[in-house]
Amino acid sequence: MLWIFVALLAAFWGAGCSDERTSLGNSAESGNPEIAGVLYFADGAVAARVRVLLVPDDFSVWRDSVDSLWTTWTDSLGRFEFSASPAEIFTLEAVDSVSGKQLVQMGISKDAENANILGYLENTGSVRLGAGNFENGTTGVVYVPGTTIFRPVTVEQGHLFVDSLPADSLCPLIFVADSGDSLEVNEPVLVVADSVTSVHFHSVSLRFRIPLDMTSSGIALDEDLRNFPLEIRLDSSDYDFRGLDRLQGAWNAVLCGDTLPLSLSYADAEKGTFAFWARVSKLRANAVDTLFLSFEENAEASSRTLENVFSDGFIAAWHFDEGDSEVWDATGNGFDGIPEEVSVAEEAAAGGALYYSGNKGSVTIPNSATGAFDLTLQSSATFSVWVKMEGLDMSRVVFARAHRNTT
Repeated sequence: MLWIFVALLAAFWGAGCSDERTSLGNSAESGNPEIAGVLYFADGAVAARVRVLLVPDDFSVWRDSVDSLWTTWTDSLGRFEFSASPAEIFTLEAVDSVSGKQLVQMGISKDAENANILGYLENTGSVRLGAGNFENGTTGVVYVPGTTIFRPVTVEQGHLFVDSLPADSLCPLIFVADSGDSLEVNEPVLVVADSVTSVHFHSVSLRFRIPLDMTSSGIALDEDLRNFPLEIRLDSSDYDFRGLDRLQGAWNAVLCGDTLPLSLSYADAEKGTFAFWARVSKLRANAVDTLFLSFEENAEASSRTLENVFSDGFIAAWHFDEGDSEVWDATGNGFDGIPEEVSVAEEAAAGGALYYSGNKGSVTIPNSATGAFDLTLQSSATFSVWVKMEGLDMSRVVFARAHRNTT
């Protein structure tokens, strides 16, 4: 069961805010080690020189620290030992600082069998925890009592994504926001190496209304446009998109009941900036319509959505969203560009852009004098480009034909 506490817990914070630090220690000694064992990595290799800790089950990372008495290192054969256990019930933790592999074994009882513990360090996993009662951007920490696990996190898309957790069954898992509100999972959460475990999560569904005003009060379109590529932009003022890059799903665009071919040409979820291109089969003159842009987690894009936006009537289309090392032709016709002496622009009309110094720099389109790009075979051709000039004292050439000397 998921328990959500939305008020300060006096007893909890009374302990958590104390200046006293309890040193975990046990001075009992015996002739033979009370706790001993051998650690391996998941592939069977010996876990040599890894850090090992023993943590009592009543340990709180808020107020306690692990004494050096309960910290050791494995030897070259992966062996470790402690002269005594820190409590009747405790947790064994191990971490390899080189690979990041970890081990957590909770709920170990103090008995004779613990003189021969066998454990395996694995890659870490992640947990996706539903946190719908907290606003996106809420910060706090996640911890597991009885362990040293302590992870700063932020609520994203109504969820907590807790990374770098050891592969084990963790319970309880507690989130405490900076405001003091908390969320506690009092059921075992099985963390799997290299995987994301979802707990009490809901699928993310986003829907945006985009009005298209073609009347005199808007764009004043006086004739219908067919198969028109429409650029759609979203930014952080539309929604808090942080964490969306962690989710798998599909974007779709619908206008007047018609699902449109749609292409996501640029995405920066951290900055909350997206640029889409949709092909509208008919943009109606002197009309007001509404385009709906949506994202559905775990959904698959329809065949109509996956159609190439620029496949109908376009020879080539470049968005310059790929950085300064390559330029892709969005039509699929293969007229990809080769950037030379250009850099990524700090701002763009949509998505990304390239910066030309005005004295040098270009994007060359190889084999552009052949096939559909052979303009001598075309009765007419239209070029459309977004350019921002910094001044008139530099080259203003946008398109140019490169002449190559042959011998």
